[in-house]
Amino acid sequence: MTSDSLLTIAYFLIGGAAGLWILIALAGSLPLLALSKVYLEPTSDEESHHYLQQVLSLGVIDTTWASENNFEPVGVYRVKKMAGSPILVGWKKSHERTYLCIYVLFETHTECDCVSIFEKSVLTTGTSKDGQMIPSKHDWMQTFNVTDMEELWEHHFDTLEYLKQTLGQTPLRDKATLAEDFEATLHQQAEYISLFSFWPLRVPYWYFVRRAQRHNKPLRVLLGDSA
Repeated sequence: MTSDSLLTIAYFLIGGAAGLWILIALAGSLPLLALSKVYLEPTSDEESHHYLQQVLSLGVIDTTWASENNFEPVGVYRVKKMAGSPILVGWKKSHERTYLCIYVLFETHTECDCVSIFEKSVLTTGTSKDGQMIPSKHDWMQTFNVTDMEELWEHHFDTLEYLKQTLGQTPLRDKATLAEDFEATLHQQAEYISLFSFWPLRVPYWYFVRRAQRHNKPLRVLLGDSA
């Protein structure tokens, strides 16, 4: 094989890799662009009952456990402008801006988040490593391979205690709704992403590298505290 042939093959491979990178960047950037427009739409009473029973039948959360930990159901919503328009079944902790969110993606597939709102930050503990994909300016994100809300809450609660002990920060206790906090958090995240130069070209790295590097690690490790 001549040097010209090798050079042609090299150019072809580089061009193909660049093209693939751009395609992934375009496909991945579309859902992120939509974050600024996401909002929660309450479902009908019939739909709310259906999805609540579906979540309970899958064993994702135990209502007795939720009640014992001072969580009350606050509604069932469809997440509009988000890919797939998933259903969100939510609980809120009494007198605190901490939420349990269960997303119904398919009939038998759910993902969960525990979310606490602080004065200038948000702590999210989730079950999907996709939560680690994009950077956030003021948000703390940790994700774990767990299957139910109780185990996820243990990770979240441990980190709440860590933040209280190390930074003196606790979740806000003023009045707010799940919809208000959910929408504000995503809109702020979308605004922050837009500050990155050529951010769509960063999407493949965020997807293939960043989310894998950060998954299954508690916040204290992600912040560099190995104690």
